[in-house]
Amino acid sequence: MLPVLLPIPIIFLQTLSLLISVAIEAVIFQRQLKFSRKQSIQFSLSINLFSDIAIWLFLFTVQSIAPETTRLHLMSYVFFTQFYQVERPTQFYLISFAIILTIFLLICLIEYKGLDFLQVFLEPPYPNISDNISEGENRATSLVNKLNEAIIRTNLRQASVVLIANLLSNSLVVLIILLHFLKN
Repeated sequence: MLPVLLPIPIIFLQTLSLLISVAIEAVIFQRQLKFSRKQSIQFSLSINLFSDIAIWLFLFTVQSIAPETTRLHLMSYVFFTQFYQVERPTQFYLISFAIILTIFLLICLIEYKGLDFLQVFLEPPYPNISDNISEGENRATSLVNKLNEAIIRTNLRQASVVLIANLLSNSLVVLIILLHFLKN
């Protein structure tokens, strides 16, 4: 039987970053978007979990199509929280920065649209437009209308609040990661 290798350090780091992100973003949502405390925590937790799942799927996709050296670096970081031997450090750091920036922008977009979807789907249902439309057709029409509203909705204030919340929470997480690297 093959030994099981669990990436305990990255699981710990992911849990810590999720806790930090949810706490910071919930406070910002409560103050800036005037959500209740409970609602801001629920929204923050939901969109952070969703964005974490999406980012892990993105990393698995990148890992499956990446060159062998990039794959080794990614796997060595996930399993051992240290990078495999870096042959060309400048190129490695440039590629790493590009990937991290792409991930940050994806997180912001996912969380912004996720917040829109949550707000639209948690609104009370529309009143019946017509009594002669069947119940099933009314629900389907309402669902399509809500999906369209969530996709099309653009609130610049909310987008800027999500961006600021992500900048603050991710800056703190990056600081923790840097302190971890400096310790080693």
